[in-house]
Amino acid sequence: MLSTGGMKGVLGRVFTLFNERGAEMDQACLVTFLSEAGGIFTFRENDECQSFATTGRTAVGMDGCRQQVRWSAYMDNYNIVDGIRQPNRLRAVWHYDEGDLVYFDSDNLRLEYR
Repeated sequence: MLSTGGMKGVLGRVFTLFNERGAEMDQACLVTFLSEAGGIFTFRENDECQSFATTGRTAVGMDGCRQQVRWSAYMDNYNIVDGIRQPNRLRAVWHYDEGDLVYFDSDNLRLEYR
């Protein structure tokens, strides 16, 4: 099975800010979706997934420079949707040496299963 991934940032549904594709994005998406490239899951006492952290992600800087950076996803505010308990809040964070960069923060997350 071939896994491909990407990340596209759009401003106001009109202007494309970035559209990353390639081997690093394929791996990053696979890590995020399947967690097969190594990582640590943390669970709450009520069995909700609280976070996932990995070093298997490649960050691409504004200058195009690529580096391995620790990455985390934090989940919170779980609700039951269509019989499935899922987080309503998700934060994605790059942990750079200079400090953390929160690049995704949603308190109105909606997951769709197909």
